Amino acid sequence: MKKHIPVMAVVVLAALLAVGVNVSPAALSDIENLGKFVFFQNISDPPRMACATCHVPRAGWTYGVSGVNLHQVAVTGANPHTKGGLKPPMSAYASFSPPFQVSPLPFPNFPSGFLGGVFWNGRSEGADPQVFPNGATVPIGDEVFQDAGGAFIPGLKTAYGKYLGPLAEQAFNPFLNPVEQNQTQLGVCRTVASAAYAPLFEKVWKEPITCEERLAVNYKRIAVSLAAYQSSPEVNSFSSRRDIALKRELDGIDVDDTPGQFPLKGLTAQENLGHDLFYSTPANPLIVNGVPKITNCSLCHANNPPVIDLSTTPPTFTPGDTGVEPEQTYSDNSYHVIGVPPNPEIPGFPVFNEGLKAHTGIDAHLAAQRSPSLRNVDKRPDADFVKAYTHNGWFKSLESLVHFYNTANVNGVTAASFGITECAEGIATEVDALANNCWPKPEFPSAPLSAINIGLIGDMGLTLEEEAAIVAYLKTFTDTATPKKPQPYLESKPGRPQATGALTAGPAPSKPEAPLTAGSAPREKASGR
Repeated sequence: MKKHIPVMAVVVLAALLAVGVNVSPAALSDIENLGKFVFFQNISDPPRMACATCHVPRAGWTYGVSGVNLHQVAVTGANPHTKGGLKPPMSAYASFSPPFQVSPLPFPNFPSGFLGGVFWNGRSEGADPQVFPNGATVPIGDEVFQDAGGAFIPGLKTAYGKYLGPLAEQAFNPFLNPVEQNQTQLGVCRTVASAAYAPLFEKVWKEPITCEERLAVNYKRIAVSLAAYQSSPEVNSFSSRRDIALKRELDGIDVDDTPGQFPLKGLTAQENLGHDLFYSTPANPLIVNGVPKITNCSLCHANNPPVIDLSTTPPTFTPGDTGVEPEQTYSDNSYHVIGVPPNPEIPGFPVFNEGLKAHTGIDAHLAAQRSPSLRNVDKRPDADFVKAYTHNGWFKSLESLVHFYNTANVNGVTAASFGITECAEGIATEVDALANNCWPKPEFPSAPLSAINIGLIGDMGLTLEEEAAIVAYLKTFTDTATPKKPQPYLESKPGRPQATGALTAGPAPSKPEAPLTAGSAPREKASGR
């Protein structure tokens, strides 16, 4: 019986091949392969959870169970009597976040004054020295490249030094978190040491894995290996429709008067309008029917946002990224307060996550959360799959999230034009708020950096059609390549390549990849991701 490949899958696959996007088995390096095996293995107590439990490729590298996303949001731990406190963030493209650092530009650019790091509050700093050591996670340094006598093992630092940083230090934590994988360093080490792929560890690190001796170093090496996999092109494929359309123009496949510039021939008129609205700022407003439209999306969701200089009168705005950058991740990797309503269904309610303040201890950082990459923001296993958005998962669709950005200031002109008011007490969930045409108060209404209070968002003056255009544009960021679990490890022999699983292209299967295990856990402590 012949298998019939869906027409759309054929079209997407052909486009990927035409522009050189890799959809064949990924040619991972040895350390990336090692990290992949660890990423997909159940390493928890009880053994029912992997990194991939909370970061499911087919769900956009975040949690893969609709029912949890729709209600609880934070995921149940390996210990089924525990739960996290925040939505698992996307793990793909996290490797592009720099070490936690002071902003190179004055206020209001990067309004918190800091950028970089991983976790919602940036506490996985990857900085040397650490900026806020009392609030940061365990650092990882050159000790992973040294032997028991302290001598550097030849070649290791040169080959793997690039993987030290925020992502490696983040990978150190979920295994040990009692509301996540609930393991010990010894338990993790022994699991890897007894795995079929253990010879790969020795090949990568030039020493066999030992758990009674040098436990701390070998545990950190496991974390660095995870960072290597999560830094690989398999995880960060840049294979979205936006990427394909851009590359086809740059390669001369789609002939255009302005190759590599918007509008792109490979996108629809609605998607191209969404791009123009997304990048409309005071530095580059979009004029629609004589009316300037300023969304400020790219002030937070661009690798290089526009620069605002308040030292001049009037203030000077220098344009930043325009959306044609090949490796655009759509995040400034800084910390912002957008005024998300409280989620009454998330564990820990009504105690709210303090965001960056929990890391830095600075009161002005209350409620500031790291801007996530917008890549794969709509990637899902099937059309009916529910995703959760923002740190507490209050939003369940891109449509409602964009509508919030447009109308969140309930005292603004835009909210009034839609008849939107502040929700009455007791109207707390997204579904109830939308039904009553209102927005609840934010978790922290008086947060010093509130983007609503300072006029950055919440009164954009967009129509529903313009909101829909932005949503359509966001959906073009969905990677079409999706990694699979690795095949069982076979120690490489001459003439026999090691297979680690292939990438797939096109629409995802109807069944979600998660749960890869019987349970699930967030990549965040109950007190803050």
